[in-house]
Amino acid sequence: MVSRRKAKDGEWIIIHNRSLDAAAVAFQYREDFKTEWDVTELDDRGLKAGPAVHVKKLEDWKRWKNRSDFSGTLRYRASVDLAGSNGALALDAGRVGEIAELFVDGRSAGVRLAPPYVWDITTLIRPGRATIEIDVTNTARSRWSDPFSHGETESGLLGPVSLRKATR
Repeated sequence: MVSRRKAKDGEWIIIHNRSLDAAAVAFQYREDFKTEWDVTELDDRGLKAGPAVHVKKLEDWKRWKNRSDFSGTLRYRASVDLAGSNGALALDAGRVGEIAELFVDGRSAGVRLAPPYVWDITTLIRPGRATIEIDVTNTARSRWSDPFSHGETESGLLGPVSLRKATR
């Protein structure tokens, strides 16, 4: 069972009762990903629906060519080095517009519908390189940016994406 609460210093504390013998773990050490992403559109069945686009900077996908009114799912994919990442580890996707599902080496870590977009990935990682995929889905409200329809929205993986290492 995983639960969370906010610590005095503003960091999130994740309590993971199974693998960490009921001890509170504060994910305080943060390492931002310094990586580029390959982004692919997914169809309604979750299959690739076109070629990947290489992205050097995370930003609202509505700024991209032919994406200003896109409503659907894009898969962000990157390879990261997890060598020396022993102990409890979490992935923090930063800002996301709107729904995110995280995969580590093809295994789902779960879906987040609202902030914080943080997953405990301790049981999913192995030392060495890992493939991180974040499927981001926005909703139709991104098409309506007038003040009567929830105002301006952002879409996509906005970041910063980071690894959080545990300190006891």
